[in-house]
Amino acid sequence: YTVPEEYKLDSVIISTLAGFVLIQIPWETHVVFTAFFNGEQARRYWRQQWFFAAVAPVLCLVTWFAVGFITLDRIPGLIVKGSVAAAVSGGFMIAAFRKDLLALVKRLKSKGGNSHV
Repeated sequence: YTVPEEYKLDSVIISTLAGFVLIQIPWETHVVFTAFFNGEQARRYWRQQWFFAAVAPVLCLVTWFAVGFITLDRIPGLIVKGSVAAAVSGGFMIAAFRKDLLALVKRLKSKGGNSHV
C-alpha cells in the first residue's frame, strides 16, 4: 500500500507536532523546573500554558472565520487576508492578555523614566 501524494506532507507535519507536544515540551519543562525552579513556579507555568492552549484554538477559529468572508484572490487577496488576520488575532491577543500587556508597559515606562543620557 502506498500513501497518496497529498498525505505525505500532512503526515510529516502532524508527526512533528505530535512529537514536539507530547515529548519535547513536557521533557524540557520537567528538566528546567526540577533543576532551576520550585513547585509553585512550575504550577504557575503550567496554568499559564493551559490558558494559552485554550486561547489558541479560539483565536484560530475567530481569525479563520473573519478571513473566510474575504473573496479577493491572488496578491490583493493575500494582502487583505493577511491584514485582516493580523488585526483580528492582534486584537484578540490584546483583549486576552491586556493585564499582562498593561503591566509590561507600566514596567517599561518606569525603567525608561529612570535612565539618563
